[in-house]
Amino acid sequence: MDKYVELIETGISTVLDKESYLFTPQELKYFHAFSNLYYNHRIFLTKLLNRQPSKWHKLSTFDLNFDLDEILDDLIIHPYHETVDDADLAIAINQSLDTARVQGDQDAWKDLNFIQSTEYLNLQTISIEYLLNICNNQDLVAISTKFNCLPKQQTRTNMIHAILNTSTTQSTLTNSGGLSFNLSGNLLNQSFSLKSTILNQMGKVIRVNPPIHNLFNRLAFVYSRQSTLFSPPHQLLSSFNKRHYPQPTHTRTIAFDSRSTLIEFIHALNLEAEFDNALDAREYPEAQGLAESVVGRWEQISASHTTIRNWRARYSPGHVYTRLVHKLSAIYSRNKDYQAEVRLLKELLQQRVWRTARRGAWYSRLALVLMTHYKDDRLSSYTEALNICADALMDHDTHEIYKPDLYRRVARLEKSKVLNVAPEDRTPAITLRNPTKKYVYAVRDYTAMTTHSLWKPFFPVVIQEEDGSTSESMDVVRVEDIALQAYNIEGWQGLHTEGRIVRTIFVLALWDIIFDPAEGAFETPFQIAPLDLHDGDFYELRRDAIESRLGEICEIGAADLVAERYDAEMEKRTWAIAVNWDYERGQLVGLAECLGGRCLAQIFRVLCQDWDHRTGGMPDLVLWRTDTHTAKFAEVKGPGDTLSETQKVWNDVLLSTQCEVDLCHVVASNTLENEDDEVKIINRPPRKRKSVPDLPTKPATPGPVAQMKRSESEQTIKQNQNAIMHRSHSEQPPLATKNSNDTLTIKKNSSMPPPELGIGRVRTPSELNIDIPKSRVMRRKSSGSSSSGATKKKPRVRSESSIENYFNRV
Repeated sequence: MDKYVELIETGISTVLDKESYLFTPQELKYFHAFSNLYYNHRIFLTKLLNRQPSKWHKLSTFDLNFDLDEILDDLIIHPYHETVDDADLAIAINQSLDTARVQGDQDAWKDLNFIQSTEYLNLQTISIEYLLNICNNQDLVAISTKFNCLPKQQTRTNMIHAILNTSTTQSTLTNSGGLSFNLSGNLLNQSFSLKSTILNQMGKVIRVNPPIHNLFNRLAFVYSRQSTLFSPPHQLLSSFNKRHYPQPTHTRTIAFDSRSTLIEFIHALNLEAEFDNALDAREYPEAQGLAESVVGRWEQISASHTTIRNWRARYSPGHVYTRLVHKLSAIYSRNKDYQAEVRLLKELLQQRVWRTARRGAWYSRLALVLMTHYKDDRLSSYTEALNICADALMDHDTHEIYKPDLYRRVARLEKSKVLNVAPEDRTPAITLRNPTKKYVYAVRDYTAMTTHSLWKPFFPVVIQEEDGSTSESMDVVRVEDIALQAYNIEGWQGLHTEGRIVRTIFVLALWDIIFDPAEGAFETPFQIAPLDLHDGDFYELRRDAIESRLGEICEIGAADLVAERYDAEMEKRTWAIAVNWDYERGQLVGLAECLGGRCLAQIFRVLCQDWDHRTGGMPDLVLWRTDTHTAKFAEVKGPGDTLSETQKVWNDVLLSTQCEVDLCHVVASNTLENEDDEVKIINRPPRKRKSVPDLPTKPATPGPVAQMKRSESEQTIKQNQNAIMHRSHSEQPPLATKNSNDTLTIKKNSSMPPPELGIGRVRTPSELNIDIPKSRVMRRKSSGSSSSGATKKKPRVRSESSIENYFNRV
């Protein structure tokens, strides 16, 4: 049997076994009719169902080894009629069908209209524009050429516009060149003649009746619990024995309590898809209108759902509406409508059913808005922000990943002049831990015009060819590769994976918990992960089992768990989320041993709590040494690159477990190669700061950050008297950097020692023992000299459409 047909029939039998109440008797008639189609009819209809919905398809594009004309004669029974949208499919289908579940004979399907064809279009009522939209580009070129209106720019829009103009400004000529008249002597309808010409050019064009397509798509959703079509690749590959899946006991559960809930849930998903499309197109007013249309309904559902959440909560329309309201608050922030944003954030925090994994982000954002944008009554807004931070820290749904930011916000509020909390009454300050700074000098290639900096490697890079052979190359590499080579020279082995190998270890170590057949987690045999892993409820519903396993890992490590699961699944290369079987067994087990149980347990806890938002941001490199059983991470930064907030949080998580983390700066050693180049520093006047007369006059005691900045400022004044000073290098790299006010001239015979070239040794700031103050740099070329490194760097552009991550702002 054809695999596509088998998948649809499996879906029909599985869904109708326990969830037939989600469909009307008329809809059940269609499922029964499909099952009773002749085999070739089912193959053809299945292939048509898997094509783009509502789109017309030429019959010539189907490559099948049977007579399609006969099949179409059977499937296209009724003349074409416009159908209404799927509010209730019973309105859009034949009202003469039986009202009970039908057990008809094999010919029962002949009374149904599965397919529409342009042959049955009513040319008297259909518009020319509608027909032209059905045509493909080749048909439009042919029609435009025939009517001598082919535009110079042959875009689809231009050709349709030209044909429409022709239909209203010219008379339609017959083949003989004269005007055509009917027996009554009247001019033939020009529009009718044009429509006939278009239909003849298109040939036979068909599509699945849109309500029928919606019906089968809804069936696929109920079956898979995901917004997929009928032939997901993973299901087909499993059927072809090309992919093996984990084998938890999957059981069908009742996810939707009524048909109306299912219809509203799918409507909410479609609305969210429209919202995301508008957001990607930067049509913010349209996106805002779509999201605002559900706020009232979301508030109504939230008021009625006050019970403790469970796995069924994610199949409520309120779950989708909550995502939309969350995104709407980001649009309000973009529009600087902070009152509306605060109102939505408070409503999001009032409900405890949906999206609870984001509560920490909502708390943090709400406190930030009150601190920053409510300036009329600062005492009131600061007090409210402090109370919100306190509520967040006591909320058990606030994950550990958000707490450092909340503690920092509390410290700012308590030290502010508005609240002026006494030092003895302040909350103990908690700051993010900073990684150890390292510097690697390498030769940069300035000739390559790419978005990433390229560097000359320290030693040849081994390249794996397609035929399995290997070769060595000295071609330029990216900044992460040059840093990895520098660590290799010091005896470390490592990989540039950005956390992928750690996530593989995570799944292998917690395999039996992740694929435990919890209620509602596994509905089909083709799942690579539980359905709730991406919804934020994975940790809450398995808290006891997860914490028990993490305690075990913290004591004895995860190496044995990884080795055992690797040996059991490697032969089949089981298709599981985040698992990459290209990693060798020794790499996985060795890294698990070197990282230690404490570090892995904390990493696993963060991934369990918020998988969707914490799979990114881990350091670029993971490094380990089997001789000393030690491991560490390294975040690599090239010139001008800085840490993101997500990366800072991950660094703090890793450092909290006594795991070493490096911030490795790769510095170009050939920036001063040209002997005639001179670096001139331009002084900038200090920026005047606005006074705030409404604040209390009593100054707050400078904190450690303010004292550090004051100390640096005093040192900078002294440095203006000398061109170069040597001091302990604890903060700044040994390069002239931008955005400062110092004066400095670097010449050929400067006393600053040049960096060691080509060694690739990783050095800490204390080893360098030199410093150049921050400066604003302008290069001046000497006559006749080339500037290989003077390529202007393009400014970094931040997409406005990525406002989903605005909660990570500080």
